[in-house]
Amino acid sequence: MFANWKCSLCNVYFTSHGTWKCHVEDMHHVCPKVHCNAVFCDEDIVQTLLARHKGKFKCSQCLKRYLFRSALMHHVLNHAELRTFVYREAGCGCSFKHKAELTEHCNVHHISDSPTYFCTECSYQGKSMKCLTEHSYLHQPPRYKCHCGQTFRYRPHLYRHTRKFNH
Repeated sequence: MFANWKCSLCNVYFTSHGTWKCHVEDMHHVCPKVHCNAVFCDEDIVQTLLARHKGKFKCSQCLKRYLFRSALMHHVLNHAELRTFVYREAGCGCSFKHKAELTEHCNVHHISDSPTYFCTECSYQGKSMKCLTEHSYLHQPPRYKCHCGQTFRYRPHLYRHTRKFNH
């Protein structure tokens, strides 16, 4: 039998819509707003999304709502084909819709080869705060434990383990 249903958060495949839906309900957090269908690993993100659903500033193209006009204006750039932030260095020519993306690109690819962000737990060195933040998750203690004793940082990894070894 083919596994046609894939969980977009933990990349586990399922043979039926029903088993996929049970997995999502048990392992992840679903936005309760009708027709939203957004799924997240973190309950706090769902609460933020619910607040956004109540926002008074609505995108005319995709109908997403925002609490602040500035957030809507930032979002509207995603629909535009125009990429106004261009790095004009010879041999690059990358362009971006948001200034923050251009800044991160410059910091990672064009400014000094020496890393500027250092991990306080190990010898890791990164070129951006985003890289350092993603790295820092490796130092967090595992939150999930299987009855066989193996521990996991993320619940989907525990779920995959229990399915693989029939625990």
